[in-house]
Amino acid sequence: MWKGDITSGRCDLPSAWRQGREMAVAILTTSQVDNIHYAYTELFCDPGMDMLRPLGMNKYFGIADEEREDFS
Repeated sequence: MWKGDITSGRCDLPSAWRQGREMAVAILTTSQVDNIHYAYTELFCDPGMDMLRPLGMNKYFGIADEEREDFS
């Protein structure tokens, strides 16, 4: 959740991203999730990394009310 002034031009997106990342890492380090899955520095060294399409193949995750066939 983001609290504060989110008016375009008044928010500091890099700072908000950094604070969110720090909060996520703090939570994840106390979990049972292997740190390889949140090693952001290493993950984002690859210029091909895309958080919206982590599996590649130009496909996005989505939610559907019904099961769909794979048309690929």
